[in-house]
Amino acid sequence: MNKKFRAFIKKYGIPYPIFQEWVKLAKEELGKEPDSIYELLEVLE
Repeated sequence: MNKKFRAFIKKYGIPYPIFQEWVKLAKEELGKEPDSIYELLEVLE
């Protein structure tokens, strides 16, 4: 997980296990791990 993701988690107080689940869902949808927070959020919409 890159520094941008860590900063996002810390800034918005998102519990890490929930964030991991979001990344897992995005990975299933995209076929790869999201490269940016924006890509992750687009998938979660």
